Amino acid sequence: MPTKSAPINNKLIIKTALIRTREYAVAATVLGGISQAINTVDQGTQQNAATVEEQTAAGHGLALFELLEQFRFEDARKSRSSSAMERHLSMPAALKLSAARLSNMARPPSR
Repeated sequence: MPTKSAPINNKLIIKTALIRTREYAVAATVLGGISQAINTVDQGTQQNAATVEEQTAAGHGLALFELLEQFRFEDARKSRSSSAMERHLSMPAALKLSAARLSNMARPPSR
């Protein structure tokens, strides 16, 4: 004997579908707002990273400048306090050889 199924309530199905549709629309709006907030935070983070990178580069440039200034002052003190012979004696052998070759090249050829 065949069983009888419960009658289909079309009004209930439509009402449920409308409720779900509204719920999905609200969820989509909330997710859109969250996505926008994440994008705003991401842009701020990228700007901060760029600023940090610029400041780091500037700091390195300043440190290099200060280091170079230190060497300039040391070179100036050396040239005032020591003679050319003292500087020549403190040169490594390879530099002495290069200096000798350069001075020979600068001389006019002998006839």
